[in-house]
Amino acid sequence: MPTKDPAGKSAPSGGFQTGGWYSGYQYWNGSFAPQAGMIHPSSAQQGAGQPVSQEVVQQTAPENWQYIQTQQVQANQIQAPANILLPAPSQSSLTIELNAATKALEQNLATRETKTQEQLAVARAKEEATLKEAEPLTQPFREELEKTERERLGTEEVLASQKELLTELDQLLTEGNELIRQQKEVTGLAAIRNPRIQQTMEDVAARAGVINAVVALQNTYLANAYQSIDRTINNITQDRQDRLNYYNTILSLANRDIVELTAESRKIAHAQTALLEKQMDNAQATVNMVKSLMLDPASALLMSQAGVSLNDSVETINVKMAQAQFANEVREMSNAITIEGGVAIVDPSTVPADQLKSFTDSRGQIHYYKIPKTATKGTASERSVSEVASTVSASSMNFPDVVVSFANQLSLAEIYSAYAKSSMGEQWGRPGESSNEISLLYKWARGEITEAEYREALEG
Repeated sequence: MPTKDPAGKSAPSGGFQTGGWYSGYQYWNGSFAPQAGMIHPSSAQQGAGQPVSQEVVQQTAPENWQYIQTQQVQANQIQAPANILLPAPSQSSLTIELNAATKALEQNLATRETKTQEQLAVARAKEEATLKEAEPLTQPFREELEKTERERLGTEEVLASQKELLTELDQLLTEGNELIRQQKEVTGLAAIRNPRIQQTMEDVAARAGVINAVVALQNTYLANAYQSIDRTINNITQDRQDRLNYYNTILSLANRDIVELTAESRKIAHAQTALLEKQMDNAQATVNMVKSLMLDPASALLMSQAGVSLNDSVETINVKMAQAQFANEVREMSNAITIEGGVAIVDPSTVPADQLKSFTDSRGQIHYYKIPKTATKGTASERSVSEVASTVSASSMNFPDVVVSFANQLSLAEIYSAYAKSSMGEQWGRPGESSNEISLLYKWARGEITEAEYREALEG
């Protein structure tokens, strides 16, 4: 904050106040107007950047007029400096912002890749757990099961018993064959005289029949036992196969997730890389454009007024610059008329022809003003507020329309004052819109923000 005014006088006890005049210079938000008698270029008052009239000086601080005249003569003798310092960002700051944007994008890429890898880890853990659960189902079991079932059903004992019976049967058959041979060597009469041989042959045949019957029964039991064992094995095998199919399904899903996540990871990497390259190209194009605009003091000032940032694309910068240029054009034309006491009006039919003045901006819109016939009492600002109040009353304008119509002529505080003095203000009282909404509308009407930025701020 400055401690002395341009004339070298120290600041008053309360410091320099925005809107105040000190040694003929207007103070506004931390700086003085570039020359004496000029309304500060950053001022929200009408006539910003224009010299004030002698009448206004005489009404506010008559002792300043001679000093102002002296300072204006001195200012006219000052040659323009070769290099003008403007509140535009330096190239080093542009590089810093570009590096910050790059770092932010890299962090975003790392975060997304980490999330994908975590999902891959979950899918692979599921796959490993499924394989571990399915492992017992792949172990051999037939030999052990058959051994257990044989013991349970006693097939080994049956086979051992059958082996003994078959051995006995073999001996009986051998003995029977020997008896038959002996029988063939004797006559029929001898056979009758030796009934023991015949009886032995009958006993052998009877025993052999019993053994055959028992062996047949044992074979049937064994066949049934083996059939039971096979059925048990088949049931277990089928059950294992069903469970393996279930685990195979889970593995298939896990593998699919892994494949999809891996593919998604590659896709994200490619997409983000392409996006990074595109954003870097756009950012570099923005930096190059801003640097080129900084070479010309006029375009650098316009860029600052337009609110250009490195986050803007080249297209957005062009739109902002065009909007700011249009706003300056309208403001300059409006200031030229309001310096004469003109007041913006909505309906030109309500103004006498000799008091009507207008201009057409570059977009073809006509702006109408009412010019007073003779000077009235009060400052130019007070006259403008009164004229606007009369216009609002005559046209029954609502407050948002008043803001849009007079944004380039009055400060927002003056617009509130004019509305309050009008018949609309007396009838409806203070406007119902929030101060934030009205502030955004005022900035849009003055061309300080674009319509898109205005709508985005309202929705946010």
